[in-house]
Amino acid sequence: MSWKTWSFTIMTQEVIDQIKTAADIIGSTFGPAGKNVMFKSRENLPAAMIRDGVKTARRLAACEPLNTGFQLLVDACMSTVRKTGDGTTTTAILVKALLERWSEVNLENYMVKGQPATKEQFYQAAGISANGREEAKLVADLVWALGPYAHIQSYAAIGEKTRIEIKDGYVTPGGMYTHDMMNRFQGDNVSYTHNSAVIKNPLVMLVHDQIHGDQQMISIITEYVKMQTERPLVIFGTDINKNAVKAVLDNQIPRQNSQGKLVHHGLPIFLAAGWRDQYSFDDIKKITGATVFSQMTKHLFPVKGCTLTFADLGSAEEIELSVNTYNQGYSRVKVQNMEIIDKMIADLKESITPENEEEVGERISKLTKGVGFIYIGGMTEAEHRLIADSVEDCAISLPTVLKHGVVPGGAYSFYELAHRAMMNDDMLFSEALYEVRKKLMKSMDANEDGRVFNYRTKEYQNPDECDIWESASVVNESIKSAYSFVHEIMSTDVCF
Repeated sequence: MSWKTWSFTIMTQEVIDQIKTAADIIGSTFGPAGKNVMFKSRENLPAAMIRDGVKTARRLAACEPLNTGFQLLVDACMSTVRKTGDGTTTTAILVKALLERWSEVNLENYMVKGQPATKEQFYQAAGISANGREEAKLVADLVWALGPYAHIQSYAAIGEKTRIEIKDGYVTPGGMYTHDMMNRFQGDNVSYTHNSAVIKNPLVMLVHDQIHGDQQMISIITEYVKMQTERPLVIFGTDINKNAVKAVLDNQIPRQNSQGKLVHHGLPIFLAAGWRDQYSFDDIKKITGATVFSQMTKHLFPVKGCTLTFADLGSAEEIELSVNTYNQGYSRVKVQNMEIIDKMIADLKESITPENEEEVGERISKLTKGVGFIYIGGMTEAEHRLIADSVEDCAISLPTVLKHGVVPGGAYSFYELAHRAMMNDDMLFSEALYEVRKKLMKSMDANEDGRVFNYRTKEYQNPDECDIWESASVVNESIKSAYSFVHEIMSTDVCF
């Protein structure tokens, strides 16, 4: 072996040792008796005491940006979390166990199949993904009501108690462009809350490009005034320049004329912008029946003026535009013509493919069931962040529970899979899988005969009799992430 090859081998072993160290740190938070991890204060990072796999992994990555092994393991753990909302510590434990007992296997032989969750099992899975926080039930209520493709938007509500809400109508991120739009127009067709405007029977204009400036908006306002209608106008744009906003506000904000009297046009015009998904604009076009204005079509403004007519405008029963303190908002469009919605749903169902299933499922869920809102409270910033982390994990993991079902909890699936591996003569893989079960039993303070105390029934039971359930997808994705990661490590000879 050459000196150069030997130095590469030493470097690879060093990285493996780093991965094992990180796995021990993350894995120490595992189970009911998991330990806290204390982080010393560092530059730009305050001291912290954490007992949560996801937050521990993220803090490790922040504390050790130059530690290759730490960064690699955290990325593998986050892969599981992104897909299931849980499984950080399980992935870390499996990675270390596989590094110590590596053997190649046919991974498809070791995927579990979940059973459809009852409502009680669903709530149990929520509690596990949120580390027992009470907010888990709120998220579970939303997902159970909205289904596996639930669209949930979260908003900060620091100083308040966490609460949920389901809104009907088509809801999409991207709300009122500016706070100055609030409480400017008063009329029977417009009402306000502290952070939203609800507009009844509005006309709808869609502008696909950015409205660049005040001249474009003045063209729109001029044509709108010529229509002599009392119906409010809501303009949806992919983006709206601040000068265009000013042009609207100049027609709504009282100002003094040359005689010192307060005058204003008071036009009921409202702006919505900030689209975050590609399909919302197309869906709202179909729902409202509006023509899309674009500088790429015959509707050119301000170069040739705006050719706005009633035929170009769509309509809705109700539109709600919202923005909050953190400049996040939403637009909610409600229509009376359900035949349009039914036709859209039928077309969407026919368009489903394995590649677009998630997107189409979410669009259908919005059209049929609405959108869930969760306002994340907390009396302090620190408490708010803790709740927000749990809510985020639940919002990711619970839809997968509805899609892929549940399996007996207490790492019982790993016990069964380890037995299956042993029967297949995959002995090293069997030992690696069983490591998860062994660590959980220790954390659950199992007695000599392997029975654990069930805090729900207040008695000692065999783990498989405790009627505890968890997401099947967490088990599968933890195994796949860990195995894939270790396979790549074992196939790497050179580490620079």
